[in-house]
Amino acid sequence: MNTSLRQHLKDQLEPAHNWLENTPLIRALFSQAFEYQHYQRLLLAMKNVFCQVEQHLLTYQAEFELTGLDDFIGRNQKCARLTADLERVQQLTQEKIECPVMPGITSIRDFSAAVGALYVLEGSSQGARQIAPRLQKKLGADVPMSFYVGEGDSENAKKWEWFCQWLDQVEIDPHEAILAGVEVFVRLRQQLVEVENATA
Repeated sequence: MNTSLRQHLKDQLEPAHNWLENTPLIRALFSQAFEYQHYQRLLLAMKNVFCQVEQHLLTYQAEFELTGLDDFIGRNQKCARLTADLERVQQLTQEKIECPVMPGITSIRDFSAAVGALYVLEGSSQGARQIAPRLQKKLGADVPMSFYVGEGDSENAKKWEWFCQWLDQVEIDPHEAILAGVEVFVRLRQQLVEVENATA
């Protein structure tokens, strides 16, 4: 491969990422019409997908650690952050949205695929510098957003750079990684569509 693995993944997954961003809920985030009901649905969709992905990634915890990503999965806790944010939003809105159970993710069947899925999860929180201020502007300074805030801009940036350096050193099948990354985007888009039509 002439390009780095991270650049290859970025290039190959960009169409799926752009397709995801074209969903109404994501577009609403960048419009004037974003309210708590939209945020609750966004969090629910992300939680449903990311929690399932994290469960798959834990299967490959030993391989991640053997290749130098020491306890990276155990310390990330994206599912826990999304769950906490969602529960707080539900308390604020006094509304609980129900969404059909998401079909099982099928492409994370080896370590290469797990790396591709992890790339999508890690990349999802990198827009925090843009999204967190936008959420506060639209929903108020106290809006629950531990998922987007993470460990703070500086620490988040360090973790991302560390992850990308590791990514360029690990030996995997990029095809399997891309397939898994695409499925995560597809499942997330499906969930965004489902929750948009869900009722309390």
